[in-house]
Amino acid sequence: MMTLEAAYVAPTPLHQSGEAEQTFDALRLLGILLLQNRMPSRAAIVFDVLCDFFDQDQQICLSYAYALLRSGEPAAALTVLDSVFPTPDDPALAWLLRGQALSQVGRPLEAARALRMFIHHRQMSAHRS
Repeated sequence: MMTLEAAYVAPTPLHQSGEAEQTFDALRLLGILLLQNRMPSRAAIVFDVLCDFFDQDQQICLSYAYALLRSGEPAAALTVLDSVFPTPDDPALAWLLRGQALSQVGRPLEAARALRMFIHHRQMSAHRS
């Protein structure tokens, strides 16, 4: 069973060729290792770079938001989540991270709504399986 932390940084399929793809994979792995070794602020730096270059990769941007949260920067995590995941159809983990960030910045009503959306998306994905 995958832990919640591992779900934030679960790797997308590795790219097969090319120097740029190898660099991407190496940096992604570095970010994951930094998170696993309790260095979230350093991981945030790595994921920031990756999110800037690969902003269409939702897993990278979720990992960046998670690293920011673990670094004690919930407002910055909200900024990332709002720019990358602006719709109600966002992945469940985006809603979970948004709820945690909102709670940490003192917006409990919005946090509760985000966490309800997380539960809703998890239930919907369970029904599809």
